Amino acid sequence: MSYNKYKSVVFLTLQSSSNLSTLFMFLPVHISVSNSSNLSNKQLNQIYFQTLYPKDKTKTTWNHNGGMRRQQAIGLCINFNYDPDSNGITLTSILKYYLLIHEYLVIITPSPFQNLSQQNQQILNQSNVSQTTIAKEESNGHLLLKKTETTPAIGNPRLFHIECTGVTKGYYQHKCISLCAQFYQQLPSSRLRGILYLPDDVFFNYSYVFRHPSYYSLDEFWIPYSHSILDCILNQKEAWWWWTHDNYWERYCEFFTKNLTDSYRHIFEILYGKNKLLAIVPSDIVYIPFADKQLQTFINVTQHIMTLFSNIFCEIALSIIVELTMALCKHWPYQNDRYLFNSTVNLLNNRIRLEQLDVIHLNNPYNRSQYQYRPSLLSYEGYIWPPNRDNELNYRTAIYTGISPDTVEKQLSNPVEFLHPLKLSKLDSWSYRLWTEAMDVQLKKLQNYIEDFDRTMDLNY
Repeated sequence: MSYNKYKSVVFLTLQSSSNLSTLFMFLPVHISVSNSSNLSNKQLNQIYFQTLYPKDKTKTTWNHNGGMRRQQAIGLCINFNYDPDSNGITLTSILKYYLLIHEYLVIITPSPFQNLSQQNQQILNQSNVSQTTIAKEESNGHLLLKKTETTPAIGNPRLFHIECTGVTKGYYQHKCISLCAQFYQQLPSSRLRGILYLPDDVFFNYSYVFRHPSYYSLDEFWIPYSHSILDCILNQKEAWWWWTHDNYWERYCEFFTKNLTDSYRHIFEILYGKNKLLAIVPSDIVYIPFADKQLQTFINVTQHIMTLFSNIFCEIALSIIVELTMALCKHWPYQNDRYLFNSTVNLLNNRIRLEQLDVIHLNNPYNRSQYQYRPSLLSYEGYIWPPNRDNELNYRTAIYTGISPDTVEKQLSNPVEFLHPLKLSKLDSWSYRLWTEAMDVQLKKLQNYIEDFDRTMDLNY
């Protein structure tokens, strides 16, 4: 397997493990490399691990209660499209596990802190929450973050709350993603490499993702793939209820063909052809990197797109915002590598294989000297749709084997990175029991991951 996709490593050619151990003593936080082909599998994994878990057992990195170091490279945001259940079960479950795994956690709700249930306010306060809120909602609906009264925190604050108003059942949650990006951009942490935005009802397979640095670069987007070709000239679109709502297709085409900035429209013309777009991506799971100003660009592009189309639906908005961000930062997207397009930017190395399989979720090796950087496409099979949402056995199989309920006849090439939805609001529900059981297993796997690499690195010092 080639590891050319992963570029979050150093500008050095490492000849031996002793060189690598010496490097760890002086490893900078934000590191990029032009070529990782000189790194072995072992070296790549060790550098990735050291970025997540710096060798620094201070109070801010070591969880004394849980006995496990917390990862520091990824700032986590958990979004609630509706306020957390008033009994506090969902919020308690999330805090119990995520504060053991992550150094920083942001809870996003549509209501301000004081309007949450008394139970949820108490839970957040007991976890030492530091409060934040929005400064204002602009005329285009974009939200600008501003820190307000901050609850005194014991030690360094790690848990934060942000109000994200006007998302309307999650229809416009790109506004919340922008708030998450703004928050972590302001957070004074030099070790952060990106932000991960997740819904409250997801199981995310951290232990798998962290062990596969060649698939999940910290300097590239992670996002499920888009699946619909839109062509306003030929009136080409998949059946979707949003198109029939309030003349949405006509309004989208007017935005895309007439109102979108010419330079932005030209990017999509390079990728897909004139007036075409590969769009409709689930908008509740995305990783946004800091590298090459992608986080700041994401915020700016979100602001601009919402000015042109203020009530753009999130599954269209995120497709546009992410691909523009990548292209503007010279990290061109590769969803155009499918044989449906004749992009002037990227060509797939193994085009014949892709045409035969017609599969987007492939972690194919790429030649960095010929091709631009690519995002990490998350498996769309992690989304579970009716009637499979009522089948506990299918969910259990998906979590522990990577076989999605929607593709039970075949084993996926890679386990699904996430499983959604898994509701946590009822203690006696199978979804709650399965999620907590899977998270307990996750903690053990992460602990083993940390201990394995700690032993390896200690031997090299």
